Amino acid sequence: MPVLILLIFFFSVFVYAEPASDGEPAEQNSIENTKLLSIEPAEIVNLVSRQFSNYASMQLSFRENKNGKFRRGEIIFQKPHNIKINYYNDQNESTMEIICTAEKMYVHLVDLKTVFEQDLLGPSGLFSDAKSDAASDALKMLNLKKLIDNYNFNFIGSKTPVPVVSSNELSLFRLTSKPNTTAYHFYLTPKDITSGMKTMEMRIGSDGIVHRAQMKSGINNSTIDILLFNHVFNPVIPDDSFEFITPADVQIVKNTLFGLDYKKRIEEKNMNKKQSKN
Repeated sequence: MPVLILLIFFFSVFVYAEPASDGEPAEQNSIENTKLLSIEPAEIVNLVSRQFSNYASMQLSFRENKNGKFRRGEIIFQKPHNIKINYYNDQNESTMEIICTAEKMYVHLVDLKTVFEQDLLGPSGLFSDAKSDAASDALKMLNLKKLIDNYNFNFIGSKTPVPVVSSNELSLFRLTSKPNTTAYHFYLTPKDITSGMKTMEMRIGSDGIVHRAQMKSGINNSTIDILLFNHVFNPVIPDDSFEFITPADVQIVKNTLFGLDYKKRIEEKNMNKKQSKN
């Protein structure tokens, strides 16, 4: 589920953004032109945090190119831990729905008439400690500050904003014209080459909004390129938006979404970290 993990990362930026320490409102935190040549990754972290600290919910659209295959959809985020992702085909019909709350994750593959229902808490869950907030723990592990700690974070080219999509990339996202949006272009490589994505690229605007992300897996060299747009902050979200209603004609597969092997690898990795510190 690499795409879901990447989207959850974006949500972690949104959920765990810290309020501005100096009390300045978010709209005053765009980086001035005089600072463009001196901006560092730490400033970007602060900029993104300030941008999202005052929002309780967010809605946006995305276009995705995975290994040459195009998909598009919409995402809804709601603090503290709700995520809803819908994928659509060219006929605007839903092909996949993902809902994640504090305790459960549902992945509905419409064409296959299959629903993956994954507990996030308890013995069969991704997190075994029933007292913890599993979704929050997962998001904290993927937050932006941790990304900075685990990846070398460098500019591509100059330290000035560039177009989010170039003219020769329009076909990647089935665009007919180039968006006017510009952003800082970053190249990320893992400090530990045995874990994480092989490489990542991110485009973050001077307003602190993530507009595009590309990543390449170190396991199978799979590439994913996601364009994010039409950001709406603090939309009114109905209370039942994150309630999953199981269709009558689907197969339900429980607690195999990540698999026991995945959970075991996470537990072993955490144990190794504890032993290395002792």
